[in-house]
Amino acid sequence: MSTWSITNEYLVNTRLEALKPVKEATYDSTLSLTINRRKCTEGTRIQILENLDKWLYEEDAPRVYWMNGMAGTGKTTIACTFSERLEHSELLAASFFCTRTSTDCRNATRIIPTIAYQLARYFIPFQSALYEILGKEPDAGSKSMEKQFERLLRDPLLEIKGAIPCNLVVVIDALDECDDPNSIERMLGVLFRHAWNMALKFLIASRPEPEIYNRMKLQTQSKAVVHLHDIESSIVQADIALYLLEELASMSLAPAQISQLVLQSGSLFIYASTLARYIQSSERRSVHSGDEIGA
Repeated sequence: MSTWSITNEYLVNTRLEALKPVKEATYDSTLSLTINRRKCTEGTRIQILENLDKWLYEEDAPRVYWMNGMAGTGKTTIACTFSERLEHSELLAASFFCTRTSTDCRNATRIIPTIAYQLARYFIPFQSALYEILGKEPDAGSKSMEKQFERLLRDPLLEIKGAIPCNLVVVIDALDECDDPNSIERMLGVLFRHAWNMALKFLIASRPEPEIYNRMKLQTQSKAVVHLHDIESSIVQADIALYLLEELASMSLAPAQISQLVLQSGSLFIYASTLARYIQSSERRSVHSGDEIGA
């Protein structure tokens, strides 16, 4: 590698890192392992994932898709699965998974700079356009959300219009877990002002909190919304049964026992997950006690 190339790469990296991206916000970061973020069990949430695929490839589909649901309905698991599928298809532009377990991952003002950083790492033409903008406005990442969006996403995308691949998606999960409701509202306001004219699609997953629900109700077309808590309970419970069968496969539970656990879970995957972890933990303690007695 030539001295010029090394110097140029250093300058590019310096400008991009100055955005202070939240690297642990990606769907597959080390933090995701720490907090036990996981993907859907094979064969579950099929209809929802098919609907997302349909939205992904429809040419005239709305640019923003809102997946909402009450706590425990599986939003993050679906978003994580869809992100992985997008990455395998080379269509994941960026991901920002908010979580209350991380100060940076619950700061809405860091979302746009992080998206711009990831997109620059993904697509070299965008990186070049963003590099030029940051040369003129090195503090763009610390501006208001409106200016962040304009300088870090809209303007560089306009510079390379026609070169960017179709159907690139940005996934933002658990937006409701950001600290400041006002920042969440500003984020959505900026998104809806600009997304319709951009070469990106956005999947937003969240609880239907007032500051999100009210904005989405006004802006999002009905075909680009899914309410997870409204899905027929029999479909959800069938998925929960598949999840429990896989999660507890080593324990050889009887069908009646699985059915009882499904009933206890209702329509909440988080409850099924908690039950599975408790049962697995109890089994490990039982085996450990048996080993001690045998010794």
